[in-house]
Amino acid sequence: PMRSTQQRVDTARRGDEDFRPYRDLAVRVLACAFRDLTGTGRSSDRESARVFLAGSGLMQHWCRVAALDPTCVTSHAERVTAGTIRDTPAPYRN
Repeated sequence: PMRSTQQRVDTARRGDEDFRPYRDLAVRVLACAFRDLTGTGRSSDRESARVFLAGSGLMQHWCRVAALDPTCVTSHAERVTAGTIRDTPAPYRN
């Protein structure tokens, strides 16, 4: 039997809300990487963050979960590393 459009939309919304904790976690993982990239902590943390944000498979995974474009995240990390921008975008702030 064919479901109505409204039923499909309601089901999608429920599924999206069920997924929200995972999306929030993914955004926090990416935010932590940006903090490590720009932080004054250990150089090994900055280097790990740089490698992660350069397009690693794990970064791409977390971007998919967070519903973010990995190319945009990598591009932003490159600009941060180059010193052309200093501010972390709103989705990555705590």
